[in-house]
Amino acid sequence: MPFARWEHTLVDDAGNILNNATVEVRREEPGFPLANPIYEDFDGVTPKSNPFSVSDGVGAFHAVGGFYRIRVMAGGYDRTLRYVAVGTAQAVDTEHLIGEGDAVMIAYDRTELKSFDTTIVTSAVLRGEPGREGAFLWHVGDYAAEVAADTEEGIYVEADAVAASVGAWVRVYATTMKPEWFGASGDGSTDDSTAIQSAIDLAEFLSGGVVELAAKFYAFATVLTCDANNVLIKGQGGYEGGSTLLYTGAGATSDLISFAGTQGSGIVGVFITTSTILTAGYAVEFTSSGGNGGFMNVIDDVMVRYCFNGVKIESNTECRVGKIVYRNMMGTRGTLFTGTSGIPSYRCTMDDIRGDNPYPQTWGTVKTWATSTAFILN
Repeated sequence: MPFARWEHTLVDDAGNILNNATVEVRREEPGFPLANPIYEDFDGVTPKSNPFSVSDGVGAFHAVGGFYRIRVMAGGYDRTLRYVAVGTAQAVDTEHLIGEGDAVMIAYDRTELKSFDTTIVTSAVLRGEPGREGAFLWHVGDYAAEVAADTEEGIYVEADAVAASVGAWVRVYATTMKPEWFGASGDGSTDDSTAIQSAIDLAEFLSGGVVELAAKFYAFATVLTCDANNVLIKGQGGYEGGSTLLYTGAGATSDLISFAGTQGSGIVGVFITTSTILTAGYAVEFTSSGGNGGFMNVIDDVMVRYCFNGVKIESNTECRVGKIVYRNMMGTRGTLFTGTSGIPSYRCTMDDIRGDNPYPQTWGTVKTWATSTAFILN
């Protein structure tokens, strides 16, 4: 049986690589039992000790797909990563998902996947395109809308010989999407705007989902937008060296990540920074759309650095803002709560807001601002 691989560059809060670290792996379940066995290799031939030592700054292991609690220790540094998904929608799980007697093929790339004769091959594993690896099953039915919505072929792939209205290759996954499936590299220089936005757009089309960022540097030159409910951008931690969104665009006055009129959407566990000198705008904004205010959105465990302003909450109800860190900001506002005519922001909660510049929070002065009893500050 093949096993899923977890690989992570281990860094401290300042971004320094931890060359001498200890990694402990536990299952994310009641009691947090030690994950045993874990392996050195994909095929599970060589067991790996748990905890294990890392000397080159890169921690890695292979295990059965699932959610894990991974603790990294080095000197005085001690951090635990929660709900780390390992192999939950990758090739490791295909043996449990492919029926007995099915013809299973290995596809080097999507071109080969599209060429398979679907009257014979109904299960395939994509392995040759880095980041896009995973299991696909042939589904019979009208998938024309899904294929059209998935412009980067991250989840839905049309076969060469069969129209999407008759069937399509569909990636095996739950609700969590990875930008890499849509072509993201996360190398800090390649523009991943299209890949990330495509994942967000497909989550919108599917009425919600999680877009999970790895602990990489995702460069984006075009602002990211979301106007659908129940779409969460989720990283591995809002600290330098965690899941980083690096704005590299030419627009110096842009709001970098924008949620408009959404309910139950948001961004958590992400470090947002920029290589562009910004003169206006916010790193993240939640606003109204078409007269509809936002409701129960969330931004949590986020660090913002070198941006102009921090977070704007406009015309949102019961929005949660927590564990935000601002560093080296260019503007004068950290967190702004405001409203538009007839659509105030109220019953929002905020806690653990820290920053060196600007002052951590600035309040809106709009006439429709709700009374102080409707705002909770912890």
